[in-house]
Amino acid sequence: MLTAITSLEGFDPLATGNLEHDYSRIIQQSQKRDILNILRSYTGTLDVFSEAVQNAIDAVDAKQRGNKNFIPRIHITIDLQNNLLRFVDNGIGLSLEQVRLFLRPNVSFKENQNYRGHKGVGATFLAYG
Repeated sequence: MLTAITSLEGFDPLATGNLEHDYSRIIQQSQKRDILNILRSYTGTLDVFSEAVQNAIDAVDAKQRGNKNFIPRIHITIDLQNNLLRFVDNGIGLSLEQVRLFLRPNVSFKENQNYRGHKGVGATFLAYG
């Protein structure tokens, strides 16, 4: 049964919680297209390295802004034999709620435009690339 929309007042095209029908399959397909578009937008062989460095630097910068005595540390492990690239920093980290969301396309917790990355595509690229 189709319901006519009589008003767009309060309409949010990105909201999914108040939909009349189950559109989860359509939303999942849309997210998959977003992920593929993100993956296709990265063309350099060092993109994975620069995204990870950028996120680590942003994390320690954010922590240092709140604590001038903080000593930022970033440890990078490159293990070619085991095909491993690992970044560990002592920055601000993520809350449990943020961990549940941060790999989604276009999700960013970097509200301040002064960070190196803030578009919400780097972690998605790292996770799915």
